[in-house]
Amino acid sequence: MNADIEKIIVVNNIPEKGLGLSFKFTDDELSIINQERIPENIKVLTFNSDVNLKFLTGSDKILRLTGNIKFKIATICGISLESVQLLINENLEVDFCEKTTQSEQKDETHLLPEIIENGAIDIYDVLIQELILSIPSNIIKEGADISELEYTPSKIDIEASRETKGNPFEILQKLKVDE
Repeated sequence: MNADIEKIIVVNNIPEKGLGLSFKFTDDELSIINQERIPENIKVLTFNSDVNLKFLTGSDKILRLTGNIKFKIATICGISLESVQLLINENLEVDFCEKTTQSEQKDETHLLPEIIENGAIDIYDVLIQELILSIPSNIIKEGADISELEYTPSKIDIEASRETKGNPFEILQKLKVDE
């Protein structure tokens, strides 16, 4: 099934005051996202967003997407292996610009903006990318016993470590004897 979803925004149609948008993915859209874009062990159950697209003040080249995404996922706890649902609420800020050359980039310490292709952006693609980036890498169910994960070196481990390293000054002592 390669029926990707998209919502194209033509940049020239964005009013000067900005463009406010709200999205709620349908069950069909969620099904496509889960099948084609999300890791197998995670399922997106709901997705809502309220965003605004506006050119930065004093610039007709840089477009900024700001707003919020809220979604619920179902996955497996990394400790107990029980199923868990997690509600994620993230603010976002993404900049867009027309393709630039290296010489036009003034400050290389900032992340490069997303590229506006053919005068348009696919807002769904950006929101899905932000969704994926917002999913925690280690999901632990509330109340899961993590006490066994804490590692405290034993006295034997510490002594073994000292024995294998030896005395760092022994090398200096050998050099002095060789003279």
